[in-house]
Amino acid sequence: MDKSKILVTGSSGHVGAELVKVLRHSGHSVSGLDTINGPFTNLIGSITEDRLVDEATNKVEIIIHTASLHAPHVPNHSKKEFVNVNIHGTLNLLEVAKRNGIKKFIYTSTTSLYGEQFENEKKATWITEDLPPKPRDIYDITKIAAEQLCKDFFDEKSLQTTSLRASRFWNEPLADKVFYRMYRGVDVQD
Repeated sequence: MDKSKILVTGSSGHVGAELVKVLRHSGHSVSGLDTINGPFTNLIGSITEDRLVDEATNKVEIIIHTASLHAPHVPNHSKKEFVNVNIHGTLNLLEVAKRNGIKKFIYTSTTSLYGEQFENEKKATWITEDLPPKPRDIYDITKIAAEQLCKDFFDEKSLQTTSLRASRFWNEPLADKVFYRMYRGVDVQD
């Protein structure tokens, strides 16, 4: 595998930190960008900051975008904050990627956007490409919109983008984690 220069957004989060750790161990040159300091974050700031994002992507070949306001943030953040970070932040990264000639953009989305599809607790829902999203909150709505932005840049043939719908990765009580993993979740190690 060729060694690449990679930017990981959300590098202080569960998924972002694991990605930086694995990619660095594989010999890639990886920078981590997050609003929160962490062991795998060397750039502190928001994906909504034009100048910072432009500087962070200098000579980068790949962006792996995991930064986001997530479902647990819904009670404590406004819809406007979700739109600003999850939609405008993603658009900012995509525009800078196009402008700076970045080859690949990988976006981590969520299975949460299937929302109302999961409301029957007596029945597991089989997730395929054919299952339509049914968002239930601002988190789901903004993640779908960000996926569509990635598709738009891909369709314009200006950037190779991939959107991955992953399941939740936050710390939670063991009983909840076990139940969720049996039903539809994965572990960060997966």
